[in-house]
Amino acid sequence: MSDQTQVAPAPAAPIPAAMPVPTAATPAPPVLSGTTVTLVATAEESVPFRLNPAFISLGLPRSAFATQVGGEPAVQAAGTLQDGWRQCRRCLGMVFTREATPGRCSAGGDHQTVGLGVALQFGEGGDGMEAGWRHCAKCHGLAFTGGAPGPCPAGGQHEAAGSGSLVLRLGTPARGQQGGWRRCSKCQGLALTNGRPGGACPAGGMHETAGSQAYVVGTAQAVVARPPRQGVLKPQLFLVEHYQLSNFSGALLRDQLVATMQALLPRQKITCRVLTRRRTSQEEKQGSTVIDAQSTEASTSFNNQVKEASRQAFGSEEYDYAMQANFNGKGSMGFGKASAKARLDVSGSTNTVRNELASSVDSALDNQVNQANQARQESVRVASSESKVETTNETETIVVTENPTDQVLNFGIYQIKQEHISILSLVDAEVTFLNGDPTATRRVPLFRLGELLNEVIADPEEREAIRAQVRDCLSSVRDNNDRAQSLIQDDPVQPGSVIINKRLRSTYELRNADGSVRQVLSAPGIILRAATKHLKKPGATVVATIQ
Repeated sequence: MSDQTQVAPAPAAPIPAAMPVPTAATPAPPVLSGTTVTLVATAEESVPFRLNPAFISLGLPRSAFATQVGGEPAVQAAGTLQDGWRQCRRCLGMVFTREATPGRCSAGGDHQTVGLGVALQFGEGGDGMEAGWRHCAKCHGLAFTGGAPGPCPAGGQHEAAGSGSLVLRLGTPARGQQGGWRRCSKCQGLALTNGRPGGACPAGGMHETAGSQAYVVGTAQAVVARPPRQGVLKPQLFLVEHYQLSNFSGALLRDQLVATMQALLPRQKITCRVLTRRRTSQEEKQGSTVIDAQSTEASTSFNNQVKEASRQAFGSEEYDYAMQANFNGKGSMGFGKASAKARLDVSGSTNTVRNELASSVDSALDNQVNQANQARQESVRVASSESKVETTNETETIVVTENPTDQVLNFGIYQIKQEHISILSLVDAEVTFLNGDPTATRRVPLFRLGELLNEVIADPEEREAIRAQVRDCLSSVRDNNDRAQSLIQDDPVQPGSVIINKRLRSTYELRNADGSVRQVLSAPGIILRAATKHLKKPGATVVATIQ
């Protein structure tokens, strides 16, 4: 990109030059009208802004992880009890709460569990018992698999192939047991309905349990012969993506009228004083943005807005990994070898998270620009050159204005705004393991992914599936033109591994109103979104005729 700024020809209706706003200690030179405000034809790049990273959960079940890092085998020996089951207050279903993610609820958003913990038993049944109940790896609900699979609130059908068979007791509750549980004939899930319609069903409407047998479950306190586990580890892998906001300063444009001057007769010249109110320290803070200033306040506010958007898009998490992150998105329901269409699911869902992030960044930019423009609004008044003005909260500029025409002209003072082009791009990625124990946290670059998987994933086939899916996620990133682009390349040092392509750059065509290309901008990584914003320039005004 050239270091020299090209200047466009003067517009047909010339705008007089911007008046400098000097400090109180610097005398203001007269500014003559008649010259033009030039438009910056070449967009110049300013300091890029690095966002807090986005954490995309791989959504792996606990059974995928090694036991030493908090994993727990899905298939247990017959008679083994599994605690951690609770009722969701929204859909009324039975939900397993030992996974890293709460699971999707048919009422919308995530499950919200309440009540005492429930312990269920692994096995194949017996007198007064029914086998064939399994944990769904997608929604974390309890579903009956003895017949046709039911619909899952996370999409498709329940996915219980990796779960062991759990048994439920039939009949009336005894001491330490809870009754009222029924099987829904539409979704095959267990719901606390007492046989009446209730709770949101993923098949639509409410659960239908009128023809169901009555089931009873035992509370963990009454059934489990050991104290409840404290500080249960919830292992999970995250794709950690790093984004950059490249900002380019573009054209200077006349903004709104902030003061009027007296009408000038033909060939008349006048000298006047222009007084501009000084901005307060609070207005200075509110006028800062990540586009052109990047103060600590602006950076913190911007990241907080993006983080809040992640909560609204993906729901609040019921676990806390203490991430310093913008997005805690749920990237996929299909990571690992369990999903038949895992590779397609993974690639599409991670791109959905990126699209949500890009939309949140654009919204945060709009909010910050609107706030900054309000704080940067100039308050200007005009006084005659003969009047004596003494003020401590205003700066003064002497302006000489001349009407060179044979017509009466009205002049005004306009604030200047500047075009800014902000380009969001994905520039880097890593993989992180978290389980709630800060001492166990591991973050590795892609070329060390195999080492991390060997440490935390129990099954070699699972490791290979995850490795292939992470590669798919980063080799099929949808850019701002909806084209698949790759952020990675083969590692020349370690065959079979991949690394981030640090030399990758993408281009964005800045176009004129007629569609012609005005300039081609370049940014690192893969461009996800580009937006044009207009910011008022503090202290920058011009004298121009009022049209």
